[in-house]
Amino acid sequence: ASAAVPDYLITTIQATDEDSGENGRVSYHLDDKNEAQFSIHPSTGELRTKTFLDYEQQAEYQLAIVA
Repeated sequence: ASAAVPDYLITTIQATDEDSGENGRVSYHLDDKNEAQFSIHPSTGELRTKTFLDYEQQAEYQLAIVA
């Protein structure tokens, strides 16, 4: 069985803003639908699992990440 444990680092999201200084700072958040299973660090963009995910129970997730 394939599974991901809690706090597993999935990937790091990177977005850029052409503005400079405070206006160029990018922050990240997930839509409410996926907050139970996933977390994203608001400044680093690290996307991690929050719970045990079992591939055999659910093989695919769709996430909406806002930067």
